[in-house]
Amino acid sequence: MNKCIRKSSIETSIRELEEMKDRDYTVISNYIKDVKEDYSIYKNRKNLFGFLRIFQILGGFVITTLTTYNNPYFKDNTELINIIVWYVSISNNIISLIVEKLNGINLADERLKIKLLITEGIKYDESSENYSLYSEDMKDKKMMYFKKACKSINENSVFGFLTRSETGPPEHIGFIHESKQKRIKNLWRESTPEKKNTIHPEEEIIDVNEG
Repeated sequence: MNKCIRKSSIETSIRELEEMKDRDYTVISNYIKDVKEDYSIYKNRKNLFGFLRIFQILGGFVITTLTTYNNPYFKDNTELINIIVWYVSISNNIISLIVEKLNGINLADERLKIKLLITEGIKYDESSENYSLYSEDMKDKKMMYFKKACKSINENSVFGFLTRSETGPPEHIGFIHESKQKRIKNLWRESTPEKKNTIHPEEEIIDVNEG
């Protein structure tokens, strides 16, 4: 049965996160747990929103059908139909209020945040980008930076996180910036040609006077 149901890309990524190398550490295990819970909440909200939308459309269709005066059933069962229409109308009003409340939740933003969290976990596990600047003996600091990055994703908007500055005050952000600068300097030094032996003008003057 499970093989017939196609898993979403997020579900597949979460399954891969469960195989992270450092999953036995508290920081990483809590991260995986939080990502799974966030996705579960997002999925439930999305399904509820879709169900209510369908119920809202069906309710409107039922009211329209029952209140059509050329409906032969309407003439003989007016009282019963009025009661049904009244209950359907009340239900639709309640559903409309719930849908309006759900509209205040940006499901698209929630989905992007979950994807950003997953991407951050993959970068940590593969030691890519900023995480490549941490050596093996700096695992605690690496995890601390990872924890702060995940917190930043959760507390900021998607745009705010993606445009954040890495030269700010949070701990280890400065370390990342300094490491990047050192790497750039080393690359520049390696690409600069060796200086040739040249005679300084001062040395030329001394030689002339001695001659």
